[in-house]
Amino acid sequence: MSLSQAWPLWLGGFWVLFLVLVVVASARMPGPQGSVARIQKSLVGQRTAQGQRIGHVAGWALFISSLVFMLTLVLVPLGAGGVALATWSKNRISQCSDDRLCVVSAIPENVLPVWIAFAWIVVIAAALAVCWHPSRWWMPDAQPRRGLTVRVDTSPLWIGGHAVVAAFICAALSLGVHQRGNDVYAPEYLWATLAAATVAVVANYRHRKLVGTVPLNIKESFFLTASSPAAAFSPEWRAKQRELHPRKKDGTNDG
Repeated sequence: MSLSQAWPLWLGGFWVLFLVLVVVASARMPGPQGSVARIQKSLVGQRTAQGQRIGHVAGWALFISSLVFMLTLVLVPLGAGGVALATWSKNRISQCSDDRLCVVSAIPENVLPVWIAFAWIVVIAAALAVCWHPSRWWMPDAQPRRGLTVRVDTSPLWIGGHAVVAAFICAALSLGVHQRGNDVYAPEYLWATLAAATVAVVANYRHRKLVGTVPLNIKESFFLTASSPAAAFSPEWRAKQRELHPRKKDGTNDG
């Protein structure tokens, strides 16, 4: 392979190296000064009613979009393989099975066009841009858990989590899953993986710059205070909630 043909490998390699350097620089970058309580007070003080409304809408839009894109990218190829098995003749399936460059699927190479993955990444990047300022970091107040509750969050750490999930799914699709042969891959999804990883690195940098490193001690973490649903993991918080919201005993009535 000549250098002119290998330029995607060189570009991808330098891209990965750049992302690693940014992550290392973010880890070594001095975080905000002051205690966790002071950092929390500073960030909470920047919130506005309009910003929180925008953040709430952006959070739900991101959650629904990620769910739809994730299920589409994973389940559609599975369904396409099932359709091919049900509609193709046995002779065609046998011939395709003997050809390592053939995939038994109703869609080419049993993978959706890569632009669908890029559309998902664009949505995540847009959510990060919209909620770049702390005034739009919508974090739901922690409440007693009475069952499974869907909560959205638009802090950089959580938005970066969406990007990490997208990167893992795109990497899996590029390596050949869902009935692919050993010689049938989707290398175009590697570019989507790099794009998603880039969004995750940017989100991590933003979090590191404004919040700092999340302490290992769960009780002292900014994201595990009463302004975050993760506070439910704190024994002190749960005890306080039981005191404020005692459960009614069986057989008791109001009034």
